[in-house]
Amino acid sequence: MSDVEIVRTATQFELLKDGRRIGQLRYTRDGDVLTLTHTEVSAEFSGQGLAGRLVESALTDIRDHGQSVVAQCPYARSYLHKHPQWADLTV
Repeated sequence: MSDVEIVRTATQFELLKDGRRIGQLRYTRDGDVLTLTHTEVSAEFSGQGLAGRLVESALTDIRDHGQSVVAQCPYARSYLHKHPQWADLTV
């Protein structure tokens, strides 16, 4: 699905379609460390790879800002385990 947008707010990365939030990756922040706490995509959009796309975009943004991550969220933790190219971001 190419017509989605990912936006970072103070507490989450939001997955938007036509301006409507259809998913989010919540986090807390302590300095330059973001703790990823929960990933969710609306049921009507499940099975389309959007959760992975959301996590990947978030990790790209985190890397671009020189920050690190702690993955408490099981989905984000699994994603990081399966994609070792992000290992440098983990604390």
